Amino acid sequence: MTVPRWTWGLVAAMVLAFGLGAAIAWGWPLLEERKNEDRARALLDAANEALAAGDHQAALGTIGDSVALRRSPAAQAGLRRIASAALGPEDDPALAARACELLVELAPEDADARFGWALALARMGRHRDAAGRFAEAAALREPWPQADANRGLCLLAAGDPEAAIEPLEAATRSRAVRHPELLTALGQARLRALPADLNGAQDAFERALGVDPTMGAALAGLGVVKYHRGDLDGALADLDEAELLSPLEPDVLATRGALLCRAGDDQAAEAALHRALAIDPGHATARYDLGCIYLRRREAMLAEVQFRVACQSRPDDPLMRLGWAMALRLEGRDEEASSQLSRALALSPPGGAARLARAEILALSRDESATMLPPGSLSPAPGAPGSSAP
Repeated sequence: MTVPRWTWGLVAAMVLAFGLGAAIAWGWPLLEERKNEDRARALLDAANEALAAGDHQAALGTIGDSVALRRSPAAQAGLRRIASAALGPEDDPALAARACELLVELAPEDADARFGWALALARMGRHRDAAGRFAEAAALREPWPQADANRGLCLLAAGDPEAAIEPLEAATRSRAVRHPELLTALGQARLRALPADLNGAQDAFERALGVDPTMGAALAGLGVVKYHRGDLDGALADLDEAELLSPLEPDVLATRGALLCRAGDDQAAEAALHRALAIDPGHATARYDLGCIYLRRREAMLAEVQFRVACQSRPDDPLMRLGWAMALRLEGRDEEASSQLSRALALSPPGGAARLARAEILALSRDESATMLPPGSLSPAPGAPGSSAP
């Protein structure tokens, strides 16, 4: 039986169509990949031109578009240039944070990128987020005392002294880190923790003064230790000397203001706090302590402003938010006060929940004692004079 020619033609057409389909199915992705490579290369060229012109915002957006098409070492190099400029001369932490975040996405094992991301977040006031990034960086490059030190400082700034102690102790154990500022921060963390470690705090402050005898903040810390031990006169004497050593140090002035407040000299306390704020208008604890003075006078509007600004500097600090809530309550803005109380309790670390819980009851009450808060520069130990511990 002879097969008709048209049958052979049909078979040939089918084979040809199949071959063409297979070729397209195999070649089309390669063609698309090549087009994406060309497009990504063109975008990187445009990003480099923007970098040369100093337009880092535009460069970051263009690199982001390029990375969506194709990841490359050239894109990582551009992101590092942007982050370096934003953390340096441009002083644009938000831009640096976006660049480092994208760099971490491209290179998850890049410890330096995580460290830069953390620095940017810390400069933005996002201390708790920054502490998390510093912890990730330290895990990728152990030991890394600088990452531990910055993590501890961020946790302390976020109002979590209990968590700050471990990384600060790790950093100060290292021979590579001999900064009296870190030893002073360790002492402050031990003081603010619940329960306070007065002996440990005293040791840290004395070690700081051993490295730098002119360290006013460390001497102020020793004054706070004396205050907790019931020696208010000795504490004030130390703070007077600390102010002579560091007359332009806002932490020293704020601590002296808090002690004067506890001594009942609100006028001198307010003056010291205003001097601290003249040097550093964003000083959170000076704003907080000044807000406490206004609360006691039942000057709700003035207190609310101070606590609000303090929360802008330390958005993760539960005590700052608690003060804001109490000022709002005193103004009769109960719904807003409830919102801030909820945020304060959500931010409170496990060790600090008791202090906040008692203060919340006071804040919701209509008793005049609801206007009392512990000074931010003096986190009282349980049982100390003026302690807010339950």
